[in-house]
Amino acid sequence: MKTVEIILVALIVLGAVLYLYKTFKPKKKTGCGCGTVDCKVPKPTIERASNDN
Repeated sequence: MKTVEIILVALIVLGAVLYLYKTFKPKKKTGCGCGTVDCKVPKPTIERASNDN
């Protein structure tokens, strides 16, 4: 019964370590939309319709 408790505690600690690593590891710059890079989106040009009557 002692070994079952040791294995259970080891699994809980391993899960906690993996969770903390996944939460706090540095994020890679993957591109726009992930919150790691400032996106430079070009503004659309607005063309007015000409009213030549």
